[in-house]
Amino acid sequence: MEYTYNINLVAISVATAWISCLICFEYLRNGRLVGGSITLGSGIWCMHFLGMLAMRTPVPCGYDIKLTLLSYGMTIVGIHLGLKVALRSENTRRMYYAALLMGSALSAMQFLGMASLKMTPPILYHFGLIARSLAITFSVAYAVLWIFTRLDQLHKLNSILSLVIVSLLMSIAISGMQYSAMAAAQFTTDATCEAGAFSMSAQSLTTLVGGGSMLLLVYSVLIFLTQPDTKIWIILLLIFTGEVSFMAILEHSGLLVQLGVGGSVIDGLVVVGLALPALRKCKNTTCALNFERQQLQTLINTLPDLVWLKDINGVYLNCNQRFERFFGAKTADILGKTDYDFVEQDLADSFKANDEAVIRQGCALVNEERITFAEDGHSELLETTKAPVFDQQGKMVGVLGVGHDVTKLRQDAELLKQREQQLRAIIDHAPIGIWMTNDEGRYCFVNKTFCDAVGITESQFLAAEQLNDLLGEEVARNCIQSDIECMAQDTPHISCETLSFANGEPHILEITKVNLCAATGKTRGIIGIASDITERLKNQENLKLAGKVFNHAREGIIVTDIKGVIIEVNDAFTRITGYSREEALGQNARILQSGRQSPVFYKDLWQALATHQYWEGEIWNRRKSGEVYVEWLTISAVCNARNEIQHFVGLFSDITAMKDLQQQLQHIAHYDALTHLPNRVLLAERLQQALIHSQRHHSMVAIAFLDLDGFKAINDLHGHDVGDRVLITIAERLKSALRDGDTLARIGGDEFVAVITSMEKLANIELVLQRLVSAAAEYLNLDNRVLQVTASIGVTLFPQDGVDAEQLIRHADQAMYIAKQVGKNRYHLFDVQHDAAIQAQRENLQEIQLGLERDEFILYYQPQINMKSGEIVGAEALIRWQHPSRGLLAPGFFLPTIESHPLSMELGEWVIDTALAQLAQWHAAGLTISVSVNISAYELQQAEFVTHVSTILGKHSGINPKFLELEVLETSAIEDMADVSVTMKRCRELGVRFALDDFGTGYSSLTYLKRLPVDLLKIDQSFIRDMLDDPDDLAIVTGVIGLATAFRRHVIAEGVETIAHGTQLLSMGCDLAQGYGIARPMPGGQIPDWAASWCANEAWVTDS
Repeated sequence: MEYTYNINLVAISVATAWISCLICFEYLRNGRLVGGSITLGSGIWCMHFLGMLAMRTPVPCGYDIKLTLLSYGMTIVGIHLGLKVALRSENTRRMYYAALLMGSALSAMQFLGMASLKMTPPILYHFGLIARSLAITFSVAYAVLWIFTRLDQLHKLNSILSLVIVSLLMSIAISGMQYSAMAAAQFTTDATCEAGAFSMSAQSLTTLVGGGSMLLLVYSVLIFLTQPDTKIWIILLLIFTGEVSFMAILEHSGLLVQLGVGGSVIDGLVVVGLALPALRKCKNTTCALNFERQQLQTLINTLPDLVWLKDINGVYLNCNQRFERFFGAKTADILGKTDYDFVEQDLADSFKANDEAVIRQGCALVNEERITFAEDGHSELLETTKAPVFDQQGKMVGVLGVGHDVTKLRQDAELLKQREQQLRAIIDHAPIGIWMTNDEGRYCFVNKTFCDAVGITESQFLAAEQLNDLLGEEVARNCIQSDIECMAQDTPHISCETLSFANGEPHILEITKVNLCAATGKTRGIIGIASDITERLKNQENLKLAGKVFNHAREGIIVTDIKGVIIEVNDAFTRITGYSREEALGQNARILQSGRQSPVFYKDLWQALATHQYWEGEIWNRRKSGEVYVEWLTISAVCNARNEIQHFVGLFSDITAMKDLQQQLQHIAHYDALTHLPNRVLLAERLQQALIHSQRHHSMVAIAFLDLDGFKAINDLHGHDVGDRVLITIAERLKSALRDGDTLARIGGDEFVAVITSMEKLANIELVLQRLVSAAAEYLNLDNRVLQVTASIGVTLFPQDGVDAEQLIRHADQAMYIAKQVGKNRYHLFDVQHDAAIQAQRENLQEIQLGLERDEFILYYQPQINMKSGEIVGAEALIRWQHPSRGLLAPGFFLPTIESHPLSMELGEWVIDTALAQLAQWHAAGLTISVSVNISAYELQQAEFVTHVSTILGKHSGINPKFLELEVLETSAIEDMADVSVTMKRCRELGVRFALDDFGTGYSSLTYLKRLPVDLLKIDQSFIRDMLDDPDDLAIVTGVIGLATAFRRHVIAEGVETIAHGTQLLSMGCDLAQGYGIARPMPGGQIPDWAASWCANEAWVTDS
């Protein structure tokens, strides 16, 4: 179906879009987003339906009301959202989002409007044209938003014409979007309109759209009439456009067919002509008001203060340019908004509270507010004055605020306050008393120093009417007199006064008073300054005394200038150096130099004086006679008030005699008086140096300890004089046998120590040692007597023997004794490894002794049973060590250490005593068994063993001795058959039983077995463990059981781990057993519970 367009309505649709753009510009310029959105949306919607009305079709058209209204609502919402997003910031991404929102709404409006026609068959669309129309729609949306975000630039053109032109271009672009979309619609030739009950005719829609267009026209005329720069032709153009548009719409609707376009134009001009004077008067009044408004705005913009106006709801109505810098926004962006849109909530709350106080009280209020300018981030303290604003009826309509920057004022006030405080602090803490009196003689200021000194507070001074009340009659009289004298002269008045201070001590004050005169010459008051000169007077006396001391001091004193020129000396200087005062003055101190110190020495001396202003030390000088002497010199720098050195004072003493004595004492302290060899003190120093040198250069040091063989006999036979000569001669020979870098020291009697350094090989050391042995053995011819001694030498090597110096000498001493034992006249090297083993043994013994003292040892018990009857017959006590760091240790870790040591006796006694105590607890609990304790060979061999056992049994008198069984190793028992047998018999007399432990591991002599009084043989577990698999072990077990039977001894097997072991033993005639197969060793407290739950194996009981 073909359709055409009514060109008049098309023009009207474009004019409607143009007018809506103009009105929207004005709305947005005043910050009214909602009004602008509704205006622009309504205009575009009217433009759309005017375009549809302009479309001429062969069939009458109707429009669905619901879709029509829906398209109107979507247009308003989409344009509002698009403008809101776009105007929030000029971010490119936001612009795209905004254009997408607005373009989608406009597209939906267009196609909903087409859908409201309700054509049958439905309207067909050309998809290529649809795509083109959508692209145009989104492009136009982006262009419209881009223009609206740059309203500031448009207003800078300062011309309504610019807005008219821009809005006309926008309306053309929007119309192009509209008609490109309508061009995509295609109607079939047989199409009919089927609008239902909820529809309107084309005439109704024409009336609706026409009315909306005229409303926009009237509003635009009113807006532009209020603009001072609006040209009358623009208003005429708008009215003419409206008149023509309205008449064309009425003509299209059929309501005014008789009227032509020409008549409409004439009527429009007549209306304008009639209304023009009134409009011109209104425009002139508006221009005058706007001019005054611009003058007022210019005035407040030039103010240096912040000025703003809010309504009673806190919404900004106006502000000046300085206020814009506070918010960082233009006035147009501030108007219509509140503080909460620009500052943080806390600050906005405080602004609001101040505003509400003004509104509540109805009067101006002043307060201070700290603000930060958003423009550059700087902070200011404002003194804000906020006053209520009333309309002509006296109703409060807002709050006017003026903020004056008082930051500098407050800073200056604070600085002035600080300076006043500083000045007061300086005066109060000045070391002198300061006060001021008025012309009546009353105090008006007294500093803290003077108040503290005299013990009178400032308030007391200020309140006093007479000085007699404060300072006493005499002092007050003197002060008044000095005030009178001060006022009578122009120069400062100086006097002295003795005043008692708060501590009760009298102080002499030098008081200076100055007369304060006004411009008229009249006295305004007096300023007084009191200096305590008590110490100064004392110092003057001290200086007189110091002068006497200077002249009569025993030490020489010399005073020079900074160049060393002598300006004063005392009498002692003349006595020590030989130079008179007249000869010394004017000379440089270099006349005393001896030449013994190098230039570097004097350079360091002067450097110390320059840095520390002090130097002391020994120095060699020369007397006038040429004699060189040593003195102890102390030089101090004397500085002025600027700490600049002015003089040097030297104090010196002749210490030549003392140095000679010191050298003698030094020799006595480090050398042997007889041989002049180094003594122990010097030996220790040189040995330490040798060890350090060895570590640094990776060389060996040999420490040789020499003891003379046969010297005692010579000393006893020939006397001490001959002995001393022998020592001197031997010392010289030994020293000649060493190298220059080695040390030979005499440490007492006939003992010497040689330190042989820087040796690379042991062979080289042995050559030196051999020379020492040969030198000592040479014959001595003293007073026709031929004498001979030899040397036994012990040697240790460092770093092989890596101990300290003192320990090295002890090791060499130990090696020397071995050399004597093996024949003398030789040397012997110290065995480091053997000594380390001895040291480890010693440390282990100490640790075991400490463990015994701390009760770290405990006993475990392994039950012994009769396999045949299932009866528990006893338990073997097994010692353990609960080591604090290594945990629970078995006997093998510590018993070998104390073997053959007295500590084993002490530990054994503890085991017996502890086992008997545990046995008593078992018996008290109803468990009547015996306990067996292992004892060492060393214990059996001690004569007091029986006595100790008897004593322990006496402590546990409630225990029958027969329940104690002592186990003795077979190898221990047969080492000393006779003594062991006697000891065992004496113990048996006490009631104690014996068992032969580990039987079969020793010689197992039948004779020994016959002679030892033992009750029980214990078969070693090494035979029991493998007897099921090893015929030899089985034969040994069989033999031991046979021997026990033959000698009527009981037998018990150790190491029974399985039922098969027990069964085999029972078959061989051995009923007693112990081992892991029965029970593991356990603490004594667990034995009763184990015994209560113990049940013999059925195989053993059945077999028996």
